[in-house]
Amino acid sequence: MKKLVQVICVLLCSMMIGCSLPSASKKDAKKYVIVKQLDHASIDEIAVAIENELKELDETAEVEIYSGQNDQSTLMQIGKQAVTDGADVI
Repeated sequence: MKKLVQVICVLLCSMMIGCSLPSASKKDAKKYVIVKQLDHASIDEIAVAIENELKELDETAEVEIYSGQNDQSTLMQIGKQAVTDGADVI
């Protein structure tokens, strides 16, 4: 009886290992961060166009757009956060 319980436990554990592994597509996804100095209609349009082109070229790409609101300290904070988050391209 003990061996049967052990075998069942091993089988259940081995099935759960497959559920917890991260998917390969998420691991291979590139992370792009677009930092705008300030909000302006033309700058916003360019940022959205870049985002759309990146997603068209790479479906797994993660694209984030940030605005510094024309404040140097905010821009520095956004840059540091992007580096900390492991962005591939800023």
